[in-house]
Amino acid sequence: MHPSDAPIDDEAAHDVDLTLRHVTHRFPDELARALIPEARTLDGCTWLDTQLTARERRMDKSLHVVADGVARVEHVEWQLRWTRDLLLRAFEYHALTTLALHDAAKEGEAVPRVRSTVVLLRGRRRTPWPAYRTFRTTPPGERFSGLRVRIEAVYQRTLAELASRRSPLWMAFAPLAVDASADTLPAVVRALRSRTPPMRFAELAVAMTVLADADGRAWTRPNNQGTLAEGARDAEPDLS
Repeated sequence: MHPSDAPIDDEAAHDVDLTLRHVTHRFPDELARALIPEARTLDGCTWLDTQLTARERRMDKSLHVVADGVARVEHVEWQLRWTRDLLLRAFEYHALTTLALHDAAKEGEAVPRVRSTVVLLRGRRRTPWPAYRTFRTTPPGERFSGLRVRIEAVYQRTLAELASRRSPLWMAFAPLAVDASADTLPAVVRALRSRTPPMRFAELAVAMTVLADADGRAWTRPNNQGTLAEGARDAEPDLS
């Protein structure tokens, strides 16, 4: 068994979820840049506050973005690994979000379209994940109807691929990269520190440390995390 395939305990899973919710809520513009790297302009990056998010008690799943002048909603699911019911749950949330947006829209007002993305943090290694998977609601032989879900398997990416998104927040996933190691991470941390405001860097460094803890590879064990610990020690943001 690969070390990162070992089961993750509930406390570590909670730490990962809480940390990602915190940093993405703090820096929605950076998440939008990572999700829509092809956009020339990004404005109005805010988390939606709808009856659906209130009921789910999660306002960090649906990000409203104006990309190149067009409003859209990015529905994001953070997943430690793929589960059998994931596509069904994504379809349900996508559909309910769309209904909530139509219900909230004024007469004649354009309703933003929704895209669903699953960000995978762990899982299979030998077989790359496809860019998309689908949840089909129509019978075989009929034209497709359902949901097309984008898959971002960050743990299958290289450090260069993560950096290509041009988003400091996306570099929080650097400890999960296929080529992450005690030798490659110091340069990543130094580069992130050099181009990121100190408080923002400190929060991202904390996120990197939490994700490294959850990864399970030998280099991520506490005695090998000196570089990440150095980045995180300048500030301890309140994640509550």
